[in-house]
Amino acid sequence: MLGPLIKAYWPKYHKVDPKNIVSVAIMPCTAKKYCCRRPEMEVDGLRNIDYVLTTREAAKMLKMRNIDIS
Repeated sequence: MLGPLIKAYWPKYHKVDPKNIVSVAIMPCTAKKYCCRRPEMEVDGLRNIDYVLTTREAAKMLKMRNIDIS
């Protein structure tokens, strides 16, 4: 639910064009990758969520950069 809030409400209060906002969801479920591409997840030509990383992908990226989150 945060994706639509970021693209629809936040820009109104901070005078930012929603086209300049990129939202990334980090989710454990790989189904979110499909879900964010569904046509009903778009409002006025803008996607609610632009990119999805699984938690495994995020962890792999951190590990590749030698970032220890502990």
